Amino acid sequence: MGAIAASRAQRIAIKETLGYLRGRSREAVVGELTAGARSAGWRTEIPVYESEAAALRAELNGAGAAATGARPDQARVVVLLCHEDRPGVFALLGQLGFRPVETAAELVSLAPRLEGRPGR
Repeated sequence: MGAIAASRAQRIAIKETLGYLRGRSREAVVGELTAGARSAGWRTEIPVYESEAAALRAELNGAGAAATGARPDQARVVVLLCHEDRPGVFALLGQLGFRPVETAAELVSLAPRLEGRPGR
C-alpha cells in the first residue's frame, strides 16, 4: 500500500489503525507502510497520526498544503482510507464546511485538471 501511494500521490500521511493490527505492533505496521513508500522512491517526510480525524484535521489545516507548496485555500483532493471512525471524519468534514463527492463527474467539475486523464 505504501508503494502504491508513493507512485501516485503528491503527499503521503500514515494513520495508525489500532483496531486492525492483526497481532503486529503499531511500529511494525507503520514500518511496513513506510518501507513500501521508500521502496517506491518516496524521500520526503511521512507524518504519522493516531486517528483518522487527527490526520484529516492536520492535513487540511496546513500541513499538507505547506508540504506540497499549495495555498491553504487552494482546492485539494484528499483520499482517506477510513475504517475506524467514519462518523468522526464525516462530522469533522461537516464542521469544516466540506461535503462528500458522490460521482466521478462531480469530482471532475471540482478539479477540472482531472478531466481527460486516463483511469488507472
